[in-house]
Amino acid sequence: MHWLHYIALLAVVLATVRPVGLYLARVFERGPTFLDRFLCPVESRLYQIVGLDRDQEMSARVYICAFVAFGVVSTAGLFVLLMAQHWSGRCASCLRCRSARWRRRSSTD
Repeated sequence: MHWLHYIALLAVVLATVRPVGLYLARVFERGPTFLDRFLCPVESRLYQIVGLDRDQEMSARVYICAFVAFGVVSTAGLFVLLMAQHWSGRCASCLRCRSARWRRRSSTD
């Protein structure tokens, strides 16, 4: 059954490689895309809210700071998500919880 999932995933990836590649090439070349009508107003509004200039490039220092800040925020968010799963009792993969469930089952048998 796992092979069927792998084959389906491979088919989806192969079917979307060319259209996604063409779309990304247009985006990086700043060419028009079919999503511009919907996303350009949102992007412009976000730039306005944050106070960024669309045509200004980031310096190496700003890029490194943004990269590190994104990593720290993502790691903290993932930590909170994992802790929330543990606190809710839905962490099926946690060794401590699995062993506790196993001990409860073996003690009732």
